[in-house]
Amino acid sequence: LGEVYQLYGTVLGEGFSDYSNFRARLLKLGILRDTGQKSTQGTGRPATLYRFDAAAFEKIRHKPMVFV
Repeated sequence: LGEVYQLYGTVLGEGFSDYSNFRARLLKLGILRDTGQKSTQGTGRPATLYRFDAAAFEKIRHKPMVFV
């Protein structure tokens, strides 16, 4: 999720949203599935890895997704 957040920040500009709100909103959409695996990159607590759920996205793809 951190990498997706960085992508949105690059596209929309710094300060578009704080990470905790972004994470909560993105997970609430139901388009990401927990893989049960953790990232081994970086320092600190390992990040949970997610997989995009195309079928779940298809159901909501015409709805607005606001993260700003």
